Amino acid sequence: MQIHALTLSVTEQELNELAAALPLGKNSIQNLRIRLTSDGIVVLGEYPALLMKMAFETLWEVKGAGNIVEARLISVKVANLPAALLRTVLLRMLRDLLAQEPGVCVGDDSIQVDLSKHTILQKLRLGIHLTAVQCRPGNLVIEARSALV
Repeated sequence: MQIHALTLSVTEQELNELAAALPLGKNSIQNLRIRLTSDGIVVLGEYPALLMKMAFETLWEVKGAGNIVEARLISVKVANLPAALLRTVLLRMLRDLLAQEPGVCVGDDSIQVDLSKHTILQKLRLGIHLTAVQCRPGNLVIEARSALV
């Protein structure tokens, strides 16, 4: 199976439906939502802390090269205030959560997904070379061509 050219458009609504289906557990993130903006992907939600819920907001810049999609953490806000100290905690939590996912690597400030190692794509034996990943208001557009070109 070969991709000669691909333009995939994912809407904000579709991403929110996927997020709603995630098994987050009862003591974990609640009211998880995603907004797509020209600045990147905004992930919002609430996290139970002590006896109250703390609202959070993160901004992720996305780009693609080769078979790698990278989401770099630009900002973290908790209760609508900058929370730079929580960056490390958040990325450590994501590193632990995604440790067993094939092709996923969480670094100091980003998450990288190697699409050639992702289980679903491996089963299809699908070769892909990303040429663009663009975040627009309400829409994420991914463009690719054959990995063999």
